[in-house]
Amino acid sequence: MNNASSKVRAVYEALEMRKNKQALKLLVPLLEKKPTNAQLRILKALALIRLGRKDEALKLSRELKTLADVETDVSLLNNLAIVFREAGAPSEATECFVSALNRQPNNEELALCVFQSYGRERNFLKQQQLAQKLHKQFGNPCYVLWSIVSTTLQVLEGAPPKLLVLAERQMSKRADEGKLATYEELQLYLEILERQEKYTEALAVVEGECGALYTSAVERKQRQAVLLCSLERWDDARGTYQALLGLNEGQVKGREEWSHVRGVIHCAMQARGIKPVPNLPLGGSIGGSAGAGTGGPQAGVGAEDWAWVAEQGGKLVTWLIDQQEQEGVKTRTPYLAEVELLTHLALLKGEPPAGPTVSQALDAIRRYFAAFGGKDACAYDLAVPLSRLPPATRLPLAASLEPLAEDPEGAASDGGSPAFERACTRAANLAKLQRMLGCMDGWGAPRAIAEVRAQIGAVAACAARISRTDGFPADRTPADDNCLVGARILLDLYRADGDEKWLYEAAMVARYGLQVSPTNFQFKLLLMRILRLLGAWDMYHDVFVQLDIKHILWDTLSYLILPAAWGWAAAGKAKQACESLVRLERDNRKDTPEYAFQAFKYGTYSKVSELIRFENRLNSSLQLASARGDLVALALLENLATPADAKAFMLSMGGLPCFFVSADAADKLADNRDHTVEVTCDSMDVPTAAEREPARAAELRLQAQISAAGPYVLAATLGAATPAEVPSRPELVTLLHDLLARVGWISEGPGGTVALLKVLPPGPSPVNPAGGAVRVYSDGVQPDSYLCRLSWAACLLLAL
Repeated sequence: MNNASSKVRAVYEALEMRKNKQALKLLVPLLEKKPTNAQLRILKALALIRLGRKDEALKLSRELKTLADVETDVSLLNNLAIVFREAGAPSEATECFVSALNRQPNNEELALCVFQSYGRERNFLKQQQLAQKLHKQFGNPCYVLWSIVSTTLQVLEGAPPKLLVLAERQMSKRADEGKLATYEELQLYLEILERQEKYTEALAVVEGECGALYTSAVERKQRQAVLLCSLERWDDARGTYQALLGLNEGQVKGREEWSHVRGVIHCAMQARGIKPVPNLPLGGSIGGSAGAGTGGPQAGVGAEDWAWVAEQGGKLVTWLIDQQEQEGVKTRTPYLAEVELLTHLALLKGEPPAGPTVSQALDAIRRYFAAFGGKDACAYDLAVPLSRLPPATRLPLAASLEPLAEDPEGAASDGGSPAFERACTRAANLAKLQRMLGCMDGWGAPRAIAEVRAQIGAVAACAARISRTDGFPADRTPADDNCLVGARILLDLYRADGDEKWLYEAAMVARYGLQVSPTNFQFKLLLMRILRLLGAWDMYHDVFVQLDIKHILWDTLSYLILPAAWGWAAAGKAKQACESLVRLERDNRKDTPEYAFQAFKYGTYSKVSELIRFENRLNSSLQLASARGDLVALALLENLATPADAKAFMLSMGGLPCFFVSADAADKLADNRDHTVEVTCDSMDVPTAAEREPARAAELRLQAQISAAGPYVLAATLGAATPAEVPSRPELVTLLHDLLARVGWISEGPGGTVALLKVLPPGPSPVNPAGGAVRVYSDGVQPDSYLCRLSWAACLLLAL
């Protein structure tokens, strides 16, 4: 390697390591020797754009794209395209490739670059047209499939479904001619049919010769069962699920797949006009009403229909148990199937607490706990079924479970016994179930404290006796949930009387649990909730950092940090969280087209639509829209010393990027917060986080609109440029005024003046024992944000 090439390599390495100033410095002597070298000038433009010198970078790049040696070199074009993409001008990158392709129309490599550029612009129509042209020009049959996939992406983006008719005909022709050759092509064909709700045709494809393209017999049968359900052919669907129960493949046993078992039960119910209650995703969130679907007594079902469903379900359970006995293996599936069947029937029949089906369901639950109370999943498995039973059965059921959790052999006292962990887990599951069933509701302080001591004692005894391998991190113990229950009881006492001493006690219990089980993130979530109530921001943030939030978790879990950071005026931490979320979107926007093109290239067509759906989910994120507005708010707060400073700041940004959120756009934003991560074990009379969140999500949408409108009001007032699609200044002022009034941040004062309402000092006030009207959401504090209200109300006051 000569000296010049080694210096160029040093520039590439500096850019890869994001040392952009160093790269620019290394380029100076190289450009002095070769001022017209296109490669070096492109590298300079890339360094400039990454240093924030956008105008200089774009000017240089626009000069370069007209050079003949750039237009004929695919490598240089790709590098120049990177500059345009990072500058937010992907269309100019496309123009470079299109211009080069016009000069070299037979260059297939350039044509693929154009196809990829259209994908970056999400111009799927042009992708489709180019793929058709490539097929005619080069004769590669894969380009036909590229054209079909591009058509499906257009429909995914909102184009009329009738576009799929032609795609369906093309795929049908390929199938008839025997050209449907891969599993991915089959999935593409089925996706086209299902999007048009042509389930009969899709079922014929799965059951026909093309179905042989499935590499898994189980997956083929599962798809068949789903399509039969879509056609409401319940008897056929039940038969298919029953066939799946006897179909084993590799390590998977068909009768142990819960979707197969539940499919048989639900199809039997549907066949007799009984609509099962849907189970909402439970995930790790256990507590409150446990995410159970809504449902109640169903009228118009005859006694013989109820009896037939119960008989069919009983036969299924008996068969599952017989199969297990033949193999000498005992698993949860048949017992849980019995619980699922009987609790469903008890709910839908509307039986009283003493009804025969309710009694059978309670017996099934007891049998399940007796057999599997020593497994971690026991309480989670029973959470939804328990919510279907009459409330009057809860306390008697809890009392009847206590003898089943006794440890007559003393296994819990012997850390070396194989039964030790099962005994400890059984006691922890009993505590969780008792709390969910309402046994701990309304306890006074003496009884609650005694129970907390008992729970902590169970944890200490388990931790002292459990055997762990030396040199490995301390894993969770079987008694971890006892500690969680104890801390939750103390939180109940705080909510009852507002005495902060219970918060300190709860924090100590949670800290002890984290010390015993450092890898159990549930203790971190619980401790964060307690510290937020105490107003201990520094400690709160330290625990949040330990969660090590990364990647997509910033979208689903940013609610753990952002409201708290705003509430405590921790602007720097709020900025870090917002930047992490915006960076996630920016990186995904950059990477998705690359991954999608690779999926096209290697024929994994199902991944293309999967990637686009993920990008759509992120682009429509309510949390992302709020974070963008918050970043502008923070920037304005840093530069709002005088109107002149604010105007200079906005002009230095080249005007504001368009992130305006209209009312219609706000309604389409998806609330991606994940409230299923925290285990609460709350009583079933307490609403779940999901049930409490609609009001919070509605206010978040208003705040996103405020965050988007506020900067434009200020920009228009100061004379800074705003995008053409943003409303005029009078419309913006009226909009911001209405939004601030709707969330209760301002009111009309004397003579039409605007008054800022309820400006609270930073800090939490989530509980009002006196019973005042205080809005409290699952993120632990009032939604009102002092800094947000102050900044946007200031924009409005300045505009008026």
